[in-house]
Amino acid sequence: MLPSRRDLAREYQVSSVTVGRAIEALVADDLLRADNRRGTFVSSRPSRGISETPPPQAPPAPVRRTGRIGIVAAYGAGPFSQDALVMHALEQALSENGQVTSVCNRAGLYDHALLPLTEAIDCLLREGVAAVAVICLDMDRVVIEAELASLNLHHTPVVLIVAGELHLPIPHIFYDSWIGGYQAAKHLLDKGHKEITVLAPFTASWVTERLSGIRQACHGAGLSPRAPRILSGSQQPWDYQGDSVVTGTEAAVSAFDSGWVPTGGIICVSDQVAFGLMGAASARGWDAGKDFALIGFDDDPTARACGLTTLRPPLEAMGREAARLLLEGMTGEHSSHQLRLRAHLIPRMTTDLAPSV
Repeated sequence: MLPSRRDLAREYQVSSVTVGRAIEALVADDLLRADNRRGTFVSSRPSRGISETPPPQAPPAPVRRTGRIGIVAAYGAGPFSQDALVMHALEQALSENGQVTSVCNRAGLYDHALLPLTEAIDCLLREGVAAVAVICLDMDRVVIEAELASLNLHHTPVVLIVAGELHLPIPHIFYDSWIGGYQAAKHLLDKGHKEITVLAPFTASWVTERLSGIRQACHGAGLSPRAPRILSGSQQPWDYQGDSVVTGTEAAVSAFDSGWVPTGGIICVSDQVAFGLMGAASARGWDAGKDFALIGFDDDPTARACGLTTLRPPLEAMGREAARLLLEGMTGEHSSHQLRLRAHLIPRMTTDLAPSV
């Protein structure tokens, strides 16, 4: 049985695509046979004869491990993206332990295409890094699982920093979106709001988890079984929709045109959706913090200027914990596959509102 394609690519210091083409050619010549369930094997009886047996070649030199730790992230020129904030904390924690890092940025400088996770990881492995941290907070859990399902990472310590729990046997750190939804609803309920509305104009696994936490908080407070009210908008997948502010604005305008008046406590599934709602509401004479309470998620840099109450992801803690798990993995220590962290509630003006009687 041949080694995995990833291992062959790393050993020969070529791309996995190159290895795949070589294997396909050898399968076509009946020198190899592929078993989709078990792997690729040398054929015991090739159907086509070979006129001359080539002399045995010396095995390729193994990739020299550099001791560096590779970091995969997607970040642009701005310093305040979630990936960048996690990376800053991760690099600082590693530097305090004398570790040198090598970064692969998945975000292109001149276009909007992102390098696939597997290619970014392979790029660092070919450099011979001793371990890899993968920051992919910008990706939905389902997409991450699909990209990494076939990746064989048994020989190199790898830690993922993601926005939700994965169903893969790879160590990962994530913040609990279910608890975040529960915290948001509980904050409004503790303020005395008995009418809870959620603006969720797109779909994603983390949106589903936040909605579940919100429902549980409403149920625990004894609200109507129909609570909360969900304004679902167009329900396009989050990965395929454009500007979330525009999406939030369009969903809010559609709800207003249908007769909805923003009152009570409103939860938006992200800060950017909340910005869209605030702009659409203000255009009709309604203001967050005066006419209704409003809370979002992610603590976007604009949230502070808008006075928006929000749930701040534990980005710095995620970076520090990723460094700890990587260092443990490099020394052979066993680490948990999952580390679940909570977001932190940042109360601001938009929920500093007494409920109407």
